[in-house]
Amino acid sequence: MYKEYNSMQDEPFSSFPSKPEKILPAAEKRKIPRTVCLLTDISSKNKSIPIVSIENISPEGCLLNFKGELCSNDRIDLEFWLPDDPRKIEATG
Repeated sequence: MYKEYNSMQDEPFSSFPSKPEKILPAAEKRKIPRTVCLLTDISSKNKSIPIVSIENISPEGCLLNFKGELCSNDRIDLEFWLPDDPRKIEATG
């Protein structure tokens, strides 16, 4: 096992745990959990950021996959439809 010395101590200490620690998923903090989906028919007014897909969605947000880079002041205007629903959804963020 790899050892290194701490400047505050004379004795070596281990940099790694002796056995792997199990990492548990973080608790869901959303009040309304997102629904898994795959939406690919998405349009955006910002043509410099091609939208690839939406992978999950809720009334409070979505996981949006896109190509390119976003800056903190960039704005995205989306239009999409949910399966089996004729109503268009418009979102800005």
